[in-house]
Amino acid sequence: MEKLALEVKNEEGFHIKPLTNLSKKLKGIDVDVVIKANGKESNIKSILGVLALGIKKGDQVEFKISGKEEQKAKDIIVEMEKEGFEN
Repeated sequence: MEKLALEVKNEEGFHIKPLTNLSKKLKGIDVDVVIKANGKESNIKSILGVLALGIKKGDQVEFKISGKEEQKAKDIIVEMEKEGFEN
């Protein structure tokens, strides 16, 4: 299992667009990604579950990545974070 901790820099936090973008980029990769924030967690596959975490700008988020392609998924998340999860 890989773990990745990030601070959310997007002005709007984690809203539907960045979550959809992240989900699309991870689709087809052999991993399971769980996002933990504000004392709760949700699988990235459940966009509504992640939205329910109420992740805002400045929040600390931990990604727990498990599966055969952990490093590939981690690299995707890091790259998307650099772009504010918008692309």
